[in-house]
Amino acid sequence: MSRTARARRAPNVPPVTRVELPGKGQRARWALAIALGVVGVCLLVYAFVQLVTAHSGWQEIEANTTNGPSCAEEFVLLYDLGASGVSAGAENRAIAALYTKTAERAFQLFTADLAYAGVHNVRYLNEHPNEEVEVDAALYDAFALIERSGDRTLYLAPAWETYQSLFFSQDDVQAAAVDPCRDEVLRGFYAEVAAYARDPGAVRVELLENSRVRLAVSDAYLAFCEEEEIGRLIDFGPMTNAFVADMLADALAQAGYTRGTLSSYDGFLRPLGADVAVSCNVYARLGGVVYSAAALRGEGLRSICALRAYPMNSLDSRRFYAYADGEMRTALLDVRDGLPRHALDELTTCSETLGCAESLLALLPLYVADEWDERSLLPLAEDGLYAVYARGAELRASSSRLVLDDLFDANGVRFTAALIDGAK
Repeated sequence: MSRTARARRAPNVPPVTRVELPGKGQRARWALAIALGVVGVCLLVYAFVQLVTAHSGWQEIEANTTNGPSCAEEFVLLYDLGASGVSAGAENRAIAALYTKTAERAFQLFTADLAYAGVHNVRYLNEHPNEEVEVDAALYDAFALIERSGDRTLYLAPAWETYQSLFFSQDDVQAAAVDPCRDEVLRGFYAEVAAYARDPGAVRVELLENSRVRLAVSDAYLAFCEEEEIGRLIDFGPMTNAFVADMLADALAQAGYTRGTLSSYDGFLRPLGADVAVSCNVYARLGGVVYSAAALRGEGLRSICALRAYPMNSLDSRRFYAYADGEMRTALLDVRDGLPRHALDELTTCSETLGCAESLLALLPLYVADEWDERSLLPLAEDGLYAVYARGAELRASSSRLVLDDLFDANGVRFTAALIDGAK
C-alpha cells in the first residue's frame, strides 16, 4: 500500500439506539433458537441414516473398490433386498462383502498384466511355460470350457497385446500405425501369430489332475516369441467379462443370493436365479443411427449376451476405434489371420442352460466372420441358445421361444419381427 494513502476513517453513520428487551422475551428467543437447532441436527441425522441405510426392493449393490483393482467397476449388480425376509441392510452388507471379495479375486485370476503373490493367474502362466501349475478352480474351469469349445481365441494373446493400443490412439495417423488392417508389416505379424494360435501343437493349455494345468509351448513358438519379444502367450482379452460374469453370478447364487441380476457394460447379463424375470433392449443400427428396436424379455434364463460392433458408453472407448471416414475397428480378432472382423452390427442371444462364456464361445465363429449366415443359428437354437439380430428394420429371431415386444417406431422407422425360416 502507498505510504501516502489516506488514513482509514469510519463512515458517518447515525448513532445506534440500543433497546433492552424484557428478560422473559429473551429467554423465549433462546428456547426457540435451541429448538430450531435440535430440529436441524435431527434432520441432518435422518438424512445421513437414509443415505447409508439400504431400503427394501430393487437396489444397486456396490462393491468396495478402494482395496485395489477389481472387476466390479465394469459390472452392475441389482438385487431385490429384503424379499427373503432378511433385513435389507444386513442383506446388502453381506452381498456387498461377497461381491467385493469375488470381484477382486476374479481380477487377480484373469489379468495378464499384474502379478500377485501366491496367485497363479494368467500372467503367472505366461511367465512359466511348460511348467505344471496349480490354479484356482474358476480359472481351471475357464480353460476346460475353452478346450471343449475348440475355440482358439485365447491364444491370439501376442496380437491382442499390441492391437489394444489402437483404442487409445489420439488421431487417425496414430491409429493407422498400430492397425494391422492398414499396416502391411503388422498384418504379416498378426498372420504369423494366428498360425501358431490355431495349432494345438504350438501352444495349448493342458488340463491335468487336481486343478493343475500346463501351458505347453513348442520350441519353435518359443523361439519366435523370443525373436519378436513376445511375453504373452494366452490372454482372455475381450472375452474376459463373459467368464467373470459367470464367476461372480455363480458365487452369489451358490451363497443363496438368487434374487438379482448382474450385467457388464459390454453386454453380458446373468440372472442370479431361475425365477428372476429379465429384460434388455435389442438395438439396431441403420444409417449410422442406433435405435432401441425392441425389448427382449424372459424368465428362467441363465444368460443374455449382446455383441455389437459400435460403442454405446464411455467404457466402450477401450473396445472400439472409429476413423474419420467412418471405418470402425472392434475388439474381437479372427483366429484365421488375427484381423478384426464382425459379420453383424449387433447380435443378441439368450439361453436357459448356457452361461455367458459358453454362449460367447459358441457365437464367435459365427460373429467374427466376413459374411453372416443366419442358418448357422438354427443348430444353436436346437441346443437352447436363441438369437435375434437386425436386418434393416426387421428383427430376425432364431426361435419362437424368444419374447420380443415393445417393437419401437423411432424417427419414422417401424421395426417388425420375423422368425428365421426353418426354426422351430
